[in-house]
Amino acid sequence: MSQYVYGEAQTKERVKLLQSEISNLLSTKWYTERQAVYNLLYFPALIPEDLQLKYILKGTSNLYLPFFNIHLAFAY
Repeated sequence: MSQYVYGEAQTKERVKLLQSEISNLLSTKWYTERQAVYNLLYFPALIPEDLQLKYILKGTSNLYLPFFNIHLAFAY
């Protein structure tokens, strides 16, 4: 039983860390890490829920990088 609780705590910590890294990537490296941003927009469920709408709207309104719109169109 204690092994399960420990494993569950580790998993929750990893999820928090990944969400933090995703949030950081989207907020600071939007233009420099394009492939990573494309992938996240193609799989928006990976983006933390509280940030999904913000970055989906940012992707659709981005005229500089029209491929974001294509990825969003196929994601839904």
